[in-house]
Amino acid sequence: MGLTYENLHMLLNARYNGAAFSHILTLGALEFFIRNKDKIRLSKKFGLDRNILLNTNTSNDFFIQFLGAKHVTAIDYSDYEKSTLIHDMNIPIAAKYHNSFDAVIDGGTLEHIFNFPTALENCLNVLKKGGNFFAFTMANNHLGHGFYQFSPELFFNVLSESYGLRLEEIVLVEHRFPSAELTARNKCYSVTDPKELRKRVGLVSKKPVMMMVHALKISEHFSFAKGYPIQSDYLTLYNNGGLSNPSKPFIKRLFSLLPKTIQNQIKGLRELRSYSFQNKRSFHKKRY
Repeated sequence: MGLTYENLHMLLNARYNGAAFSHILTLGALEFFIRNKDKIRLSKKFGLDRNILLNTNTSNDFFIQFLGAKHVTAIDYSDYEKSTLIHDMNIPIAAKYHNSFDAVIDGGTLEHIFNFPTALENCLNVLKKGGNFFAFTMANNHLGHGFYQFSPELFFNVLSESYGLRLEEIVLVEHRFPSAELTARNKCYSVTDPKELRKRVGLVSKKPVMMMVHALKISEHFSFAKGYPIQSDYLTLYNNGGLSNPSKPFIKRLFSLLPKTIQNQIKGLRELRSYSFQNKRSFHKKRY
């Protein structure tokens, strides 16, 4: 669990857009994965004191020096990494901790917690109204790293106004090695909401991909009590009585004249292109 250059960029960008970080909760103790060259890049982009940043070597020091943190609390299952709040995130957290933190930062823990909905609910309940939630977690090609690899669809549905949140941004980070911190320059892509496209936003990638999520809590309480999210394309089908938009009859008739093997090849190639970073409707390259 730790923070990379791209993670710090997202945190700093939120800070310079008004996000509060006075009281921070991190999921576990977070390592600090950043090269001096990237520290210099951050100092130039955000006007940070270069010398102080070059001498900053822990996440907590970074939070204090550059995000304005006054208190940083780490929550974990045990105190083996010197976390100060001991709690099993599979279980609902006590109400006394609700609405306590300005920012909650998951640097790679949620994918390791079996009862993910409860763990996420805990994160959002301890967050104050107006507080910011950040998750830096696994997407593609991380099979076996944890219990789960997550899809943007999940966070687009959960971190929504229906549950008292406003999703600020989802960014996919493509890196060369399974450990993102081993790659010098990662490629980043913002993601379009599947509801906006009225279709799935999928990705078949050759390289590992991580996901960065930022959401703002806009109401006092978060709960799944009123119901669980439904994947957007299924919800569209349910609302339309099970009918999807039909293809154009003429094109459909022409296509049906082709041999079945050729039809499948064409469909498969179209799917691969749609499920790639080349799909400019779903993914937009982002510079960090």
